[in-house]
Amino acid sequence: MLKDKLVFHQALMEQFKRLFISRSIPSSYIFCGTDGSGRDFIARMFAKILLCEEDDLFFCDKCESCKLFDEGIHPGMLTISEYKVEHFKEIRSIAYRKPLYGNRKVFVFERSENFNISCANSILKLLEEPPENIFFLLTTQNLRKILPTIKSRCFKVDTAPDSLESKVNYDLFYMIGKNEYETFTQYIDSIRKNEYEIAMIQWKEFFQKMLNEDISEKESISKFFYCVEHYIDFILAALLNDKENAYSLIFVFMEQINVIKKYEIMKNNKYLNFDIEIIQQFLEKFLALTMNNNTLTLSHREHIIDKVKKGMSSLFLNINKELILFDVVNSLKNENLGSSS
Repeated sequence: MLKDKLVFHQALMEQFKRLFISRSIPSSYIFCGTDGSGRDFIARMFAKILLCEEDDLFFCDKCESCKLFDEGIHPGMLTISEYKVEHFKEIRSIAYRKPLYGNRKVFVFERSENFNISCANSILKLLEEPPENIFFLLTTQNLRKILPTIKSRCFKVDTAPDSLESKVNYDLFYMIGKNEYETFTQYIDSIRKNEYEIAMIQWKEFFQKMLNEDISEKESISKFFYCVEHYIDFILAALLNDKENAYSLIFVFMEQINVIKKYEIMKNNKYLNFDIEIIQQFLEKFLALTMNNNTLTLSHREHIIDKVKKGMSSLFLNINKELILFDVVNSLKNENLGSSS
């Protein structure tokens, strides 16, 4: 079952348990944590728990409320990520109406650090006088940007710090779905064990599952873009341990980029240079990894930086993109990133 796959961090679960056992459930929360910590997904899953008809510690995944939630059409769930003053008049009106389904409503405000003063004041009024059975869940990566008056009225929930493990996070589960997630987590586990050949096979399987789904090209592109950052991180992890397999990972990655480029939707001007943007992202992370590595000699670090800069300037030229990446990675030939100088 879905809930069996949601292994919330122990401290977080203890917080939820205490709330439900005491039945003194606060109406307002702030879920704070870095990107990749599962912050937004944990907030959404808590919303699902609050809306579940079983009214238990976890959602049941069987009731009509859970089904509506999973389909993204629950009338008692509203997610807000764009903050304009005119929206908050409607939000306030909705908050004070009787729920269309069940007896609770949940509002999730993502990236609440982006509240402007007017929006923050509107939220504050709702938090000060919350309607009965209405819950407000705020998420943020920067708690310091939230007004103290808002923070003082919210129950704070810390999500896990960013790490290799948390890259396999709840947001990813929510984005790619249950079937692909299992394969993806196996892939991550292989990366952690430095089993890159196995990981490569698992990544290909994951990618194929994703493309074989009965979804639109737009959804497939969204999933691919969402996973890009994870894959780049793991190529860089391979560079620390097994450079030869890092070459193979890059080759597989470029193969998949070429598959995506054949989609009809990729003819849209919005995606015209998407492959270049992805490679730029890789080179920027590669450069940061180099700059932060104190085990490299100064001359070798300068050599790598020069290669990265040349690679970036070559991206818009008619040059094979794999060759650009291989040339940059090959700058490690005489000294691995993880070796001592």
